[in-house]
Amino acid sequence: MPIYLYDCRGCKISFTIRHGMDETCAECLTCGSDNVVRLPADFTNRSKSIVRSKKVGDTTKDFIESARQDLKTQKEELEEQR
Repeated sequence: MPIYLYDCRGCKISFTIRHGMDETCAECLTCGSDNVVRLPADFTNRSKSIVRSKKVGDTTKDFIESARQDLKTQKEELEEQR
């Protein structure tokens, strides 16, 4: 079932409710007022708003370089222990 957004003119609270396309909400879920209005649906897609500050592969290159430095440090520590 679709989710619909309603606004209560009595208590000025917005709420969402699930119901069929041919049904409507008759009263506010908070105050019980019958002065409710269904608001238009928001069809904007917010899940695709990824901001990329780095190029693809930069994170992998950074990790490889960090691992390379860690390995070098570990080798130096092992040489000192011998």
